Amino acid sequence: MTITADAPVAARSSRGTAALAPTAAPCFPAYEELADPTERALAAIVRRVAADRSQWAHLVRLGPQRSWARIEVPEGIDVWVIAWPTFEATELHSHGDATAAFTTVAGAITEIRPDDAGRLVPRTFAPGVVQIIRPGEIHDVRNERVTPAVTIHAYSPRLRTMSFYRWNAGQLVLDHVVHSDDPEAGAW
Repeated sequence: MTITADAPVAARSSRGTAALAPTAAPCFPAYEELADPTERALAAIVRRVAADRSQWAHLVRLGPQRSWARIEVPEGIDVWVIAWPTFEATELHSHGDATAAFTTVAGAITEIRPDDAGRLVPRTFAPGVVQIIRPGEIHDVRNERVTPAVTIHAYSPRLRTMSFYRWNAGQLVLDHVVHSDDPEAGAW
């Protein structure tokens, strides 16, 4: 199911060493300011799931590498719990045509996005804050802390492709695209 304005909503690494610009993070909309119905619905879903530990706590596998498990929700969209050991990261990536939302439920996560000036700008998320990623937006998510972190992510429509990028002299360069039926898709 794809979340749309008519869809019901239940109640309530880059592993390289690219330097991060010491500037203010881009302005991200607060949940209350989200006008797009898909974004509002995804934000509500990750908040609801995050608040109900019985839906995800038993799925968390803390180990030396990032791990993830799907959480079934009535809306029929992709919802995942992801465990982030110390210094684990994704690569710079986008989610194809999917809108995404995530929230941290334990520890802290840093999201990195390119800005219009060609810098990679970090923003750290403590538990309770919801971040939205629109189709085509590029970001990296990482745990830069010593303590593990856990996040809840939701995607609508379901993830079909992810595009991964390299940062090269202030420019994003498409590195590769992974489709959900690829064996590499498990690396999401």
